[in-house]
Amino acid sequence: MLRDDTKVLPRAILISTGGLVGLLLAYRKGFFRKIFYTGVGLGGTAAVCYPTATKELFRASLANAAELKKTIEAKTGTSLSVKKEEKRAPEPVAGANAEDVSRR
Repeated sequence: MLRDDTKVLPRAILISTGGLVGLLLAYRKGFFRKIFYTGVGLGGTAAVCYPTATKELFRASLANAAELKKTIEAKTGTSLSVKKEEKRAPEPVAGANAEDVSRR
């Protein structure tokens, strides 16, 4: 029933219900959590009702985010990429013998 494109009213009701459920889950939370939960409820149910449009929107959002990252990196001259640090063995504490360090 929801996959049929001519049935707009059931989709609208389902999406509105998702937003209302999100709002009810955030009943005693702060203002920003109410906005966030409501948005997640609306977005989640809209993604169920309109899967192809959601995929297109997600791909476009990723492309825009990558373009924004390149623009910021070009203007600031710094890299926003997170570099993984190599794991190194902890350095021994001065004045401690080898047995004390191995027991830690």
